Amino acid sequence: RRRRGQSAHPEVRAVTSMQILQADASHLADLSTMIREYWTELGPELPLLKDEPAFEAEFSSLFDFSIAGRGAKIVLDDDQPVGFVVYFLVDDNQAMMIQEFYIRPEARLQGFGRAVAEGLIAEVLEIGVRLVGLNVAAFNTGALSFWKALDFGINQYGMVRRWPSSGSKD
Repeated sequence: RRRRGQSAHPEVRAVTSMQILQADASHLADLSTMIREYWTELGPELPLLKDEPAFEAEFSSLFDFSIAGRGAKIVLDDDQPVGFVVYFLVDDNQAMMIQEFYIRPEARLQGFGRAVAEGLIAEVLEIGVRLVGLNVAAFNTGALSFWKALDFGINQYGMVRRWPSSGSKD
């Protein structure tokens, strides 16, 4: 039997030096590095990863702290950045959408993701949020398992079909 606080996963260590901070301009360099890592992990061929002005425009839009209802948190372990979450409130603060959620690979399965998700959800429940939504790519089985373990369920399927560009011989 496990003792209270002991993980079912032996590789999981206790998260004792974690800080979850409201992100601000002082965190932009770390957030830029992590969002590039995240987008590379999701799709190394994403066009914006090869186009620095496009990357900067998307990054600036994502972390625009002046947009009402938008928020971001950065996760630190021993003062080193290990993850972030970007979210926005909608429907008169009745719902929250998690737009981006990332924990660095070396920090996964250590309780950071769960602590961030549960802490953020508890925080927004206090202001009246009653629905939390997010999107997960079908190929991202780790994220699907993570959110399912937090009692999230699939409520819709998005489908896409791609055609080769007009200059392709496919």
